[in-house]
Amino acid sequence: MIPKFEMQMDKVVANFKKSIDLTKNLKPLMQKILGDEESNLPWTMRGSVIKSFKDQVSPDSKENWQPLSPAYAKRKAKEYPGMPTLVATGTLFNSLARKNSGSVGPFYPSDTSMQWGTSVPYAKYHQSTSPRHTLNRRAFMAITKDQVKAWNVLLKQYAKDAMTGVDPLAGNK
Repeated sequence: MIPKFEMQMDKVVANFKKSIDLTKNLKPLMQKILGDEESNLPWTMRGSVIKSFKDQVSPDSKENWQPLSPAYAKRKAKEYPGMPTLVATGTLFNSLARKNSGSVGPFYPSDTSMQWGTSVPYAKYHQSTSPRHTLNRRAFMAITKDQVKAWNVLLKQYAKDAMTGVDPLAGNK
């Protein structure tokens, strides 16, 4: 008898079709990348912001935030005692770290894209420098190399699960 190799492609094709269908609705995957307010995982968008506020470090440059001006530090200590840099009332921080607190999103204009940010007007002046404003840059949002690495692992697992017939949206992968 001649040795032979036999392969049934029906299951492979079915799993391939299922994985293509899964790419039409990536909301659950994007939700994992965004992260929830309880997780604080630094590779998620929310977790990265929480870490920036906690450490007072810009996530992209790893530079410490600029200290407050002496005059503002004195006023802030009186009006908002014990509050850290970029936090007085908590509006900016909560808009990014918590749900439904002035945040933009998670907003899904389609099943394959996501926007997330804050609607707090002064956030843009802290996030980036502007010659027209005197606020120091204290960036709190960025996509870091570590996040991209983590998301690639997540995406590879998602694709592997889909191709092998495992529902990648079930459970906590």
